[in-house]
Amino acid sequence: MELEKKILSCEIKELYNMDDQKFQDLCKINLKNLEELGIYGKKSTITNIDSLSESSFLNLKDLSISNSKIENINILSKMPFKNLKTLILCDNNINNIDILGDVSFYHLTKLCFEGNKICNIDILSKVPFPNLTNLNLSKNNISDIKSLAQCTFNKLEYLNLIGNNIDNINPLSSQCFTNIKNLLLALNKIIDINVLSKVYFHDLEELDLENNLINDIDVFSKVPFKKLLNLNLKGNNIQFIDALNQATFTNLQLLNISKNSIQNYFSLLNIPFKDILLLYVDLSQNIKMNSFGINSHFQNLFTKALIKVDN
Repeated sequence: MELEKKILSCEIKELYNMDDQKFQDLCKINLKNLEELGIYGKKSTITNIDSLSESSFLNLKDLSISNSKIENINILSKMPFKNLKTLILCDNNINNIDILGDVSFYHLTKLCFEGNKICNIDILSKVPFPNLTNLNLSKNNISDIKSLAQCTFNKLEYLNLIGNNIDNINPLSSQCFTNIKNLLLALNKIIDINVLSKVYFHDLEELDLENNLINDIDVFSKVPFKKLLNLNLKGNNIQFIDALNQATFTNLQLLNISKNSIQNYFSLLNIPFKDILLLYVDLSQNIKMNSFGINSHFQNLFTKALIKVDN
């Protein structure tokens, strides 16, 4: 009863370290007016969420069950989540999300399956997400993202695919990604990024391509990235950066091209950064690069920038 009072009074919106029995007990409480529920904790051992079918969470808008051991989410198809805006099921053991095809997510704006065991995401192309702005599928086992080309993410602004096995990002040429602001593709196996020239990412602010297999960055000379603030190319196979000379980086603040094989940093001195408030440049650990004198050269151009060149 004490827990029920605290939840009903909104004194508690987050619960920690729950097990199956505690979750079942929670679902028996009359919480028909509850709008937010978060269950977290490294000691959480929830494996079964079927008791949701017995709950009164009819008006829930934000549901998060993270750091547990959930494998099966089929119960979601039986839940009348008509007002659900946020669904977070990160750091579990989920490997199949096909059940999403039986659920209506008209109001959903944020969907997060970070840190699971998902391989197949074809179902995303079969479910309408008219209001989705944030999609996080990072740290899974995804290698094929072809289905994303058929998705209806007309309002998507944040896409996180970090830490998968993706080697082909051509599906991102779909027009449904034109409103993306944050595109996070680090820790994959991407070689070719020329597909980025096929879509005008007019609102893109963050592009994270760290730790891939990229060697050609000519795409930056072909398409304007006028709103880009953060460009991370750390840990790739880049040798030549002349393409950056023709880039349109009107607002770039953070540039990280460390841990590559850049041979000549002087081409950076020709990059049109005249009107940019560049704050940080990381050129460190480029084995073939002679960094002699780089600090003085860059500091003369970017008086507010922190230049990191130690090898």
